[in-house]
Amino acid sequence: MMMLKHALLTLILLVVASCASSPKSDVANPSDENAVNAQSDSRAGTNMSDIASQPEDKRIYFFEHQFLPELAYRTNGEFLRDLLGGDTNPLMASASEIVSDEYAKGITVTVVNPESAVLLSFANPKNPPDCFFTYIQGFGDNTVFFTYEKIEPMDGEVMVGMVALWTNLGDHAILGPRDYTDAASFIRDVQEMQ
Repeated sequence: MMMLKHALLTLILLVVASCASSPKSDVANPSDENAVNAQSDSRAGTNMSDIASQPEDKRIYFFEHQFLPELAYRTNGEFLRDLLGGDTNPLMASASEIVSDEYAKGITVTVVNPESAVLLSFANPKNPPDCFFTYIQGFGDNTVFFTYEKIEPMDGEVMVGMVALWTNLGDHAILGPRDYTDAASFIRDVQEMQ
């Protein structure tokens, strides 16, 4: 069963990577005044044929912003069910393969709701838009995938991160800057948005 899961993750990795360089349309909830359509990031244009040769920042971006949302939306809930059940081996193996063993060791999984939600915490992010956290909740059409990404502070600003909501199409809506760095604040923030 473990080999099947790893094979599935590898297949998804190949599919995501082959689509990674194709342009995405920006989709945001038009009724949400705070949502800003995301612009493409220069770090996003990574494909599988050269992911291993890319600098670490591009591999991290690929893992956090393309690979993980793809798993959340495209595995019929199996990825979330595995994490809820305590099986983090496929996640950690993928993180090691895509980024590095050291990076994978910095990931922790916390069950937020035993029925439907997990928080992935990453080692302190080095570069924007590396993630502090991702939050995955729900199955099928009810799946949501949020990230809390490091940002460069503006003059006089104390903001350290930006919340984004990722769609099943690979698009994301920027939901605004925040000043917290703790998991509890992020969880409370995204749960209030739903």
